[in-house]
Amino acid sequence: MKKKIFLYNLEVEDQLKKIKSALRTRMNGEISDNMTQKGILYKLNYGMLLPELKNLSKKYIPNKLLAERLWHLRIRETMILATYLYPVDEFSFETAQEWLEMFSTQEITEICCFNLFSKLPYVELLISDWIEKPESFAKLSAWLLMARKYQSLSAEKIEKYIDIAVDSINKENASIQNAMIIALKRIGSLDEPAKLLTKLATWKNAENTNILYEEIKNDLDFTY
Repeated sequence: MKKKIFLYNLEVEDQLKKIKSALRTRMNGEISDNMTQKGILYKLNYGMLLPELKNLSKKYIPNKLLAERLWHLRIRETMILATYLYPVDEFSFETAQEWLEMFSTQEITEICCFNLFSKLPYVELLISDWIEKPESFAKLSAWLLMARKYQSLSAEKIEKYIDIAVDSINKENASIQNAMIIALKRIGSLDEPAKLLTKLATWKNAENTNILYEEIKNDLDFTY
């Protein structure tokens, strides 16, 4: 993706300087190094804890331009702050697509879906659009969002998404599989669990999916 050019705004520039200064002051090299060793890679990572970032975001009024600038710095902490500070009613479908292309870690994907995408009025359109895309972060986002918005999905959509899970579970990485399982458990809680388990019957006797089937079954058995 090409570097985005922004018009100069004195107020936003001043806020950015203060935020960058705060990040440097609170930098935790041990956490940053630990994340890097685990393969969680960012352009720059100050290693700040999520509660610290949430508290820092509360010092600023949500502002579209500030959030855009923070996101496009591609620094872990500024990207997370952007998810708190972007006004939901100003966040377009096109911007969601643009941000999706910049996802590079599971962490930022989960945080963005939780803090921002799940609150968008067109979240169901994002799920529908992303769930069958080839990109891993698109599919991960779709299942994460489904796990949060499952109650608002139509029966027709739910049937479709269960079918996708049944057909694709073995093709996906562990992160997507985990998000699938969480979403399916919550979908199963909407109606009689037996209906979902019947749809997942092919998983029961398959070597690679029987554990996943039992996990969902045990969870639903415990709930009901």
